[in-house]
Amino acid sequence: MREQRIGDVRVDVCPSCRGTWFDRDELRLLKDREERGAYRWLDVDLWKDRSRFGRSERARLRCPRDRKALVTLRYGESTVGVDVCDTCHGVWLGRDEFDEILEHLRSRVDSTTAAHYVKDLRAELREVLGGPEDPSSELADVAKVASLLQLRFIIEHPALLEALQRLPKV
Repeated sequence: MREQRIGDVRVDVCPSCRGTWFDRDELRLLKDREERGAYRWLDVDLWKDRSRFGRSERARLRCPRDRKALVTLRYGESTVGVDVCDTCHGVWLGRDEFDEILEHLRSRVDSTTAAHYVKDLRAELREVLGGPEDPSSELADVAKVASLLQLRFIIEHPALLEALQRLPKV
């Protein structure tokens, strides 16, 4: 494994397969520190809501930190398997898995209704008060969901958007 920087976070990359090992919280740190871009989209707290991640058989891989067998979790409703260590909470993403997760998230964005985003926005607002991340990071998550809600609302109600655009500017 070779150490590589993504932003100001150091991760370990396998030079032969190009997979990446993220120690505990490194994916969350990347998400929290990126205002825009791919990492900002990730929901990477695999241990916050275990019901959202389907557990499968033990992976054939071993944790580079404690050498225990990794467990493969299904990422949300996708078919993407993410290998994690139950002990140290590190995450292994194969070379293509990160792109597959992003593609899954893009398809969810395209198919999610405004009503669902309102529900997500409420959940994110609750996390500002007592979520696992620091409040500024939780507020950034609220802003991301609010932005997606705005875009979805415009898509679902184009006539309303046209009416709003015809209103006199104040």
